[in-house]
Amino acid sequence: MKYRNEERGCCPMKFIPHAYQQYAIDFLMDHPVAALLLDMGLG
Repeated sequence: MKYRNEERGCCPMKFIPHAYQQYAIDFLMDHPVAALLLDMGLG
């Protein structure tokens, strides 16, 4: 797979979620009908 910025020596960032983000991800995976209402700036 070739990335857009590969020619400049850049690579994509790896997403490592914070604990509250992982909690939200796990919640969504466990509940097929769900919604998240989170404030901006939490990440």
